[in-house]
Amino acid sequence: MFSEKQRLKIERMKEFLKDFKGNMILDAGCGYNPLSKEVAEGRIIGLDIRLKHLKEAKKLGLEVVLADLNRGIPFKDESFDLIIATDVLCLIYDTDYLLEEMRRVLRMSGVLIIDLYNICSLTNRLAVFVGKMPFGIEYAKETIDGEKFSGMIRAFNKSIFVALLEKHHFKVEDVRTTEIRIPKIARIPWRYKFLISLGEDIIVKCRKVEK
Repeated sequence: MFSEKQRLKIERMKEFLKDFKGNMILDAGCGYNPLSKEVAEGRIIGLDIRLKHLKEAKKLGLEVVLADLNRGIPFKDESFDLIIATDVLCLIYDTDYLLEEMRRVLRMSGVLIIDLYNICSLTNRLAVFVGKMPFGIEYAKETIDGEKFSGMIRAFNKSIFVALLEKHHFKVEDVRTTEIRIPKIARIPWRYKFLISLGEDIIVKCRKVEK
């Protein structure tokens, strides 16, 4: 079962891939309920650091490989037509290294679909306005009230995310979000690009280009 947020991500990714042609697909950080299976067809290989996640992903038809993305991607150069990476970059110590690894294993003109939580979402802007900590800025493994954090160690907004991808020679073709939330009042489906910077997530389709 997918959450409402995951279903929205699947919808956006399907829009990105409606004209995609390719067979070799990498799900980098696939987790136990990989979205890649819902949005792409072909040979899908899932990477994850947790064995229990890989066991569940294998049940869904993925080929699975145990790997720590902080240490790189264990495949040869230009192995994949498509890489899908959801909620991964926020968990990585060296984001530049991982993006270079993704570029290395992606074929020329191959597609990268990557998303992450938006630190500048409307939710977070309102939280800061009333003196609360924004989600995604973490000061310990758990809050002072004993609640567990999500484990993020990096924070991004739309402009920084796009600039980072372009720095690593990916051509950004489309940027979208899932929804815009007004806490306890409304959840607004994304419709207009000028609202992306307020969205909960930043979802990017980009393509490997020559350096």
